Amino acid sequence: IFLMDQLGDNESDGDWIDEISMKEAIKNLPPREKKILSMRFMRGMTQTEVANVFGMTQVQVSRSEKKVLTKLKSRMM
Repeated sequence: IFLMDQLGDNESDGDWIDEISMKEAIKNLPPREKKILSMRFMRGMTQTEVANVFGMTQVQVSRSEKKVLTKLKSRMM
């Protein structure tokens, strides 16, 4: 799963403006949220693996991930 698959819409896939917007939105995230996204979407770690790194439950990672993705979507619009 790629981050743009979670954030992008089908009409603008590959659009460089969306990519720039996403990079800017990610740059402004708190370090912990950036790390969660990096581990999940860049490294391909499971929510359970991320949870173990942070000392959280899988459910907490899922909720955090959803919150971050929602935040990114709103910043990109």
